[in-house]
Amino acid sequence: MLFNCFDVIDYWFQSKVKARYITISRVAGIASASIFKILLCFTGVSLLYFSIGNLIQSAVIAALFITIYKATTAHSITTWKFNKERAKKLLSEGWLIYAGSIFAVVNLKADQIMLEAISGSNDVGIYAVAAQLSEAIYFIPIAIVGTLFPKLISIHQNKKEFEANLQRLFDLLFTIAILIAAIFTFAAPLIISFFFGAAYSESSGILQIHIWACIFIFLRAAFSKWIIIEGALIFSLVTQGLGALANIVSNLYLIPKFGGEGAAYATLFSYAASSYISLALYKKTRPIFFMMTKAYLSPLRYALLIASGKMKK
Repeated sequence: MLFNCFDVIDYWFQSKVKARYITISRVAGIASASIFKILLCFTGVSLLYFSIGNLIQSAVIAALFITIYKATTAHSITTWKFNKERAKKLLSEGWLIYAGSIFAVVNLKADQIMLEAISGSNDVGIYAVAAQLSEAIYFIPIAIVGTLFPKLISIHQNKKEFEANLQRLFDLLFTIAILIAAIFTFAAPLIISFFFGAAYSESSGILQIHIWACIFIFLRAAFSKWIIIEGALIFSLVTQGLGALANIVSNLYLIPKFGGEGAAYATLFSYAASSYISLALYKKTRPIFFMMTKAYLSPLRYALLIASGKMKK
């Protein structure tokens, strides 16, 4: 957590649309931690030592952030100054997002905790393999939206241009998500067999369900930035809270009946509830609900535009 404080440099690079520096740092950090963990697998040490890999990842990322920041700007972290008034303002606004993040973690992990409690550790192992593969692609929308976030801020005062660009972003995210979901659905048995072997063959059915949650995760990435731009931070708490509640209730009902696949369906429903359905309930977020709905039709919309020769316009 100490090293994660240097993620503020990540936001600096985002504001300057220099995502390549973020990518270099984070990929290097993940690679370092992964190599360390792979080496540990051959040593037979206890599980506790694997947590050091997370420390290495954060330390490498922080070190690269500082190094690249110093090398590419005229600034230095030694010149940073604490602004009490700015800190108070950020804390007074940010607690809503922080609380929403807690619910987001509940929404992300409640399925595995409840599955173990209801069905046992064996089912959790089968489920966790599918969930891990599905969640591995969640970095894609974060990277895309993070790159475009500064532009959205700069054009926010022009409502028509802002909404047009936001709609195109929703369209792009949905198109990528639907392609990924379709590929994983058809290739799930092959993917599971290749990476984990026949012992985890049951994970393929779970993966075929769980992967469709990426549609709502991808669109949520853009919605989260809209919340910040519009200053509608309360909706981070409200929507994530609704999703966490939907996840817990759905798991209580579906896991006893369907096991791991039930947990996957609960995850899918909870993300749909928090990142799509709930937006229709409030006047402020209803326009985003309609934009997302329009994005779901984007393949058909663009196909009709191409067919009519209006795509360029």
